[in-house]
Amino acid sequence: MISIFKTILITLISMIIPINVNAISTDSATEVIDLTKNSNIILNYNYDNIILDNTGVKIYFVASINSDLKYQINNNFLEISEILEGIKDEDEWNDIKEKLNTYIISNNIKETNYMNIYNNKVIIKDLKPGLYFIKTDKVNNNESYLIFDNILINVPNLSIDGAWNYEIDIIPKIEEKIIINEEDNPNTGDNISIYFYLLILSILGIVSLIVSFLLKRNNS
Repeated sequence: MISIFKTILITLISMIIPINVNAISTDSATEVIDLTKNSNIILNYNYDNIILDNTGVKIYFVASINSDLKYQINNNFLEISEILEGIKDEDEWNDIKEKLNTYIISNNIKETNYMNIYNNKVIIKDLKPGLYFIKTDKVNNNESYLIFDNILINVPNLSIDGAWNYEIDIIPKIEEKIIINEEDNPNTGDNISIYFYLLILSILGIVSLIVSFLLKRNNS
């Protein structure tokens, strides 16, 4: 009850006074960010020549970026807004990814958008400036489960040369590969049954040939 009341209270306050926290440092930027321009993200899934189709991708809009280059936190993430304060390095960035993922799972946060991978690719269009968290569903290719690393990214994204990138290409990394045991593979039992059936047919065929040969020999 206290938790529900706290959530309602924070939401009401945010409607009157938006909760803003400092965004990631833009000291290395060589140009002014255009907050009126939307961006596209292209996810390219490349792994061992596996073709991925119809695997789900969840997109969460965590925060927008205002004219002061501060994050304005989405209502779904108000309770953990403090974790976005003053992000300085990659270690903090990875720590935030873990905390966001835990918070999303434990609070059953609904994704902002849901898309499917088609031919190893997902194109997320017309994203307004802000902070996005992207989760890829676990992939089962019958031999193993592939678990892709979650993605936390600023849109637009600041490139190495200091320019703002509004067309963002990402190759999601494999976080973990789990080999499926034979008893865990739903197709294994069917395969064994087929092989056993073929083996029985082969034995019966050989026995029939032997019996036929012996009968002909005896008749002669």
